[in-house]
Amino acid sequence: MAEFSSLTEIIGETVGGGTKLGLVGMWDIPGPIMKRIEEAVDGVDIVESDDLIQDLRITKSTAEIECLTESGRISSLAYEVLMEHAVPGATELAASGAAEGAARQAGAEDITFVVFGSGKRTNTIIGRPTRKIIEDGDMIMAALAVQYEGYVTTVEFPFVAGNASDEQKALLNVLFEAANVQQNYLKGGTSAADMVRAVKDVFKKHKMDEYDVYPPMHGIGLAEAESPYPDEHVEYAFRPGTCVNSDISLFGHPAGSNRIEEGFVITAGKPISLTPSIRSMCENSEWSNAQQT
Repeated sequence: MAEFSSLTEIIGETVGGGTKLGLVGMWDIPGPIMKRIEEAVDGVDIVESDDLIQDLRITKSTAEIECLTESGRISSLAYEVLMEHAVPGATELAASGAAEGAARQAGAEDITFVVFGSGKRTNTIIGRPTRKIIEDGDMIMAALAVQYEGYVTTVEFPFVAGNASDEQKALLNVLFEAANVQQNYLKGGTSAADMVRAVKDVFKKHKMDEYDVYPPMHGIGLAEAESPYPDEHVEYAFRPGTCVNSDISLFGHPAGSNRIEEGFVITAGKPISLTPSIRSMCENSEWSNAQQT
């Protein structure tokens, strides 16, 4: 036989004799339900607790990092399949579908989203894949967000289908350079604002800062994008155990729009890559090789 508990009983157990009830997402609760909560806790102060939970979510447990590591493994594997299928003559849907199938086969419980734009469609920034046929020389902006045990990692690597123009190569090399420079700042105790400024300095150096429209990083976890959201004005340092996704982008350039997304675990030393194949491609970019010679 089913047993039912009243809202008053449930909240009473939660409060445990205390005088305050913390609510997360208070401003997202429908009015009628909020009224029922208020009526069920007579004599108890209801306080907004978003900041408390948000702060707790920034640093991940060992188990959470394991989930994100597996999500990163699956998303990286699937992205390699996407790149294999995003060739002249194929449709955007065919390439993204191959990646989604590979992710599912590798253990993804969900595909949070697929972003795909080729040619002029890269300027949609967050466009869904269509029946458009990919042409030789098309810039490809594609992202894949994979969920495993509730945790999400996103991957995105900028490339050109077929033959790339010199202007396209120049744009991509600036993104690679910024992604590699960012690595020097992903360390516990390092200013998050300094990281943002370092990435922006790369864009300024190459006179591409007008195409830089938002900060180059966000946190990850149960949501594809969650705190922290650093910009050049924040006053906090990275904490060991924080999991983040780079989001290094240039939008509206004549050669096309694109971005790089990689997952990392912040440590006391070098960051641990959650998406090692994407990191390897960034490190072995044309820009990286040129700097080594």
